[in-house]
Amino acid sequence: MAGRSRLDLADLAGEQWMTLVQDDDGGPEALIEACAKAGFTPSLRHRITDRKMQHDLIAAGRAISLSQPTAPAVPGTVMRPLAGTPVTGRIRLAWNRASVSAHQGELLHRAAVEAYLANVDNNAFHRTWWDAHPEAHPSLG
Repeated sequence: MAGRSRLDLADLAGEQWMTLVQDDDGGPEALIEACAKAGFTPSLRHRITDRKMQHDLIAAGRAISLSQPTAPAVPGTVMRPLAGTPVTGRIRLAWNRASVSAHQGELLHRAAVEAYLANVDNNAFHRTWWDAHPEAHPSLG
C-alpha cells in the first residue's frame, strides 16, 4: 500500500494501529470514530509515549499511525493521504485571561497560525488538500 498515492481508510482495516498516549487533540477518538464509519474497529496494538519509538515501529512494519499532515517525512516511513476527509483533528490554543492580555492572546494566536502555515508544504498532498479547502484555513483577523 505504500506505493499508492492515496488510500481508502477501509483498506487499512487489517492493520495494527498505534497512537501516542499523550495525544490530546482527539486523535485516538477521531481514529476510532472514522474507522467505525469505514466499517471496522481499528486494532490499537500500541499506545506509546515516545515519538521516536512510533517512527521506529512504523519503519519496522509493526504498526501504522495517523500523522499530522504538516509532519515532515521520517526516513524509513511513508505518508499517504486518505481519500476524502475521513479523519479531522483540532488544534487548540488556550491561555488564562487573568495572566495574558487580549493583545498578548492575539499575538499567541497569530504566532501559532504562522507556525502552522510555515509547515503546510511539508507534504505535497497536504498542500493540495489545503488549497482545495479554504474553509479550513485559520483567520488572522
